[in-house]
Amino acid sequence: MKRMIVTDSTASLAHYVLERENIKVIGMQITIDQTSFAEFREVSSQAVFAALKNHRNVTTSQPSIGAIRSVYEACIAEGATEILSIHLSSELSGTYSTCAMVAKEFSVPIHVVDSRSIGLGLGFSVLKASRLQQYEITEVARQVQELAMQCNVWLYVETLEYLRRGGRLGAAGTMVGGMLQIKPILHVQDGRLLPFEKVRTTSRAIARLVDLAVESASSATQGVSIGIQHAGNREKAQELALQIGNRMPGTPIMMSELGAVLSAHVGPGAIGVVVAPNFHV
Repeated sequence: MKRMIVTDSTASLAHYVLERENIKVIGMQITIDQTSFAEFREVSSQAVFAALKNHRNVTTSQPSIGAIRSVYEACIAEGATEILSIHLSSELSGTYSTCAMVAKEFSVPIHVVDSRSIGLGLGFSVLKASRLQQYEITEVARQVQELAMQCNVWLYVETLEYLRRGGRLGAAGTMVGGMLQIKPILHVQDGRLLPFEKVRTTSRAIARLVDLAVESASSATQGVSIGIQHAGNREKAQELALQIGNRMPGTPIMMSELGAVLSAHVGPGAIGVVVAPNFHV
């Protein structure tokens, strides 16, 4: 038996991590003006930041059926006898349902999992799946989804304007009405991106994210791993990592840049923290 792990490019895992763990990635689609690109291979987050700042038309969409099929076929060509395909929340994208539909085309078993999370909340779950080869695939799928649901994901955005543009404002809109200049912290809950609280400054947001991470970690019985994510804001992300490290010495911390698609929705400057209980990077 040879099991292969597949995810989508919103998992925010670095190339070297994916290569080390032999995880295959389905690229989401991002369109700048009239030109479409596959995330992870054809467009960088920096290009998206530049397009947003220049007020160009940036939109995103789920992977095409052909792109999904191509990744599954590549896995089978490499000898996969079963595939575990783990994706961002179905509340935020149709990627999960499309992958589930395409999976039915193949005789090789393909188990598709809705992580109900985003970014490293998904990424940590994918990493866990790659390390559970000794278990039956249904048990791995259960553990992966359990970890994803247990991950606490908070995201500070400098403005809600980009979420509004992309149609992902959702329930967060009830927090602000027409006031898009506030600086909110959002939280992933039940697969959705919901308002958590408002802050006045970036420094206050970092301090609050540190407190939230420490509080979340204190309730874990077997330790945690921390994920730090950012959209073109490495300096502040490093500051956040340093402060968390000072409060929780010895805790594993993984830092990554949000991919082009997530960056298009949260906008430049966003910073996030993920606390994954009972899991080590």
